[in-house]
Amino acid sequence: MKGPERVRGLTVRLAAELAVIVLGVWIALWADGWASGRSDRRTEAARLEALDQNIRRTLAALAEEREETGRAIAALRMLATLPEDAVEGEDVGDDFLFGFLHVPLFSPELNVYEDLLSSGELGLLTDPELRLGLSVMDAAFDRLAAALEDLSTVQQLNVDPYLLERIDLRPFLGGFLGLPDVDALPAADFGFLTSREARNLVLFKLDLMIQIDLALEEAQEASLGVAERLGMGAEASVAGG
Repeated sequence: MKGPERVRGLTVRLAAELAVIVLGVWIALWADGWASGRSDRRTEAARLEALDQNIRRTLAALAEEREETGRAIAALRMLATLPEDAVEGEDVGDDFLFGFLHVPLFSPELNVYEDLLSSGELGLLTDPELRLGLSVMDAAFDRLAAALEDLSTVQQLNVDPYLLERIDLRPFLGGFLGLPDVDALPAADFGFLTSREARNLVLFKLDLMIQIDLALEEAQEASLGVAERLGMGAEASVAGG
């Protein structure tokens, strides 16, 4: 009987040792996963904070650019309906300057989002609605960039050559370029603004500026949606300890 009892005792001991090993491995894996999870959440929190700062600055820049674009649209509308007897008015120069020469230059501050994309860390963001909002925002800024590029091309190929042939730009650009005696220059002649060619060019640029304003509005709304999700994420993080 001692032989079978010895075998059973050895089996029990081996089973106990195996259970201890398995339990130890499971605890080690659990601890490693728990530590990794905590590390991921700390990384996520840091990324969310940096992303929130990006979005806030981008929203501020968007609001400023929309204001400037609105001024340009108003100026172009005035030029498009300018009567012939008003070309010598004091406001014509301001409308000309902002309507014809203003070109929006906007680039969102999204380096954190771009880093998340390039590094593959976008999956660290646990909020699926936030990831979707970022994708929508990214697409909106792509459309805005395309609209800005279209306007830049039209400005360079159509507007600027037209102005170079028809008006002395020194009174308008002299101050920015540091030219001497700018105030002594003769007043600009805006008679060309009532021509059909000039009106058509104004209308062409006005249409492009309106498209840019719509693209700015879309990007602004998408960015606000991301900002809202980031606020929710911050509240959830605080609640979770």
